[in-house]
Amino acid sequence: MIAETNERTLYRENFPANSYNSQSPAIIHLGLGKTDKIKVLKVVWPSGIVQIFNEIPAEGHLTIKESKTGPNAIMPFKAAEKSQ
Repeated sequence: MIAETNERTLYRENFPANSYNSQSPAIIHLGLGKTDKIKVLKVVWPSGIVQIFNEIPAEGHLTIKESKTGPNAIMPFKAAEKSQ
């Protein structure tokens, strides 16, 4: 994943591992500092599908599912909404 802000470009990779009776979480945390948004978020899936999202608010969480439809695959929610 590549996240571009006005101040920097962040690169993150995720390799969730599965084993008997356990699984590593498929979560990526981006420390954005005082940045209020991600200008461009590019997700490259192992299948080769590339999704690009623009103007993502910095606060909250995103769930991104692999999809050829692009932005339709993103579901933003704030941490407070998750517990409801």
